[in-house]
Parts: sequence; structure tokens; C-alpha cells
Amino acid sequence: MSLAEALKKLGFKSSEPQRKEPRGTKDTTRKGGKIHDHHQRTECEACHKTAPDVERYEHRNRLLDAQWLCVVCADHYKISDDFRRTAESNFSKRKLFTRNYGHTCKW
Repeated sequence: MSLAEALKKLGFKSSEPQRKEPRGTKDTTRKGGKIHDHHQRTECEACHKTAPDVERYEHRNRLLDAQWLCVVCADHYKISDDFRRTAESNFSKRKLFTRNYGHTCKW
């Protein structure tokens, strides 16, 4: 038995700093991790800007390979509000969410 093993057996720990795993990054939530109620998406995947009205759309527009869109991008790509699956943005919670293209679904 080496000295290191004997010290570990007695309860001593090494002085090397332990690595902390990253918490709740965007990449882990895209892979299927759960987004909690107090977390909100604010970055549009189409224009890569931060906006208070980002929502998830399950659309069939082949020109766009993004689901989390701001209102400006959803209007630009002419995605109907019927394809919107969330109402978690600040604008939705304060009843300020309105679309310029087509009608706005009431949540």
C-alpha cells in the first residue's frame, strides 16, 4: 500500500482543485434538458440577437433551420402564429405579444 492510498483511506483529500461542471448552458438545454419555469430564452436563433419576445415555433419553413424566433424574424419568414408552441417570453406574460404577419393566438 502506497502512502497516497493510506492517506485516502484515513480520509485525507488531495489538494488539487476539483473541476466544476458547467450549469445550465444553452447547449445542454438543446440536447433535451429541461428548462425550468424561471428560465427564459432571450436569444433568437435566426438573427442571433437578444429580444424579450422569443418564442418556440414548430414550423415547416425549409429556408429556416431554427425553432426559437423573435417576433421580427417570425414575421420576416412569414411563420403563422398557429405554429407557436410556447408563451414564456416577457411580452407573452405581460399580454404585449402581437404579430404583424397574420393573427395572434391568445394564450
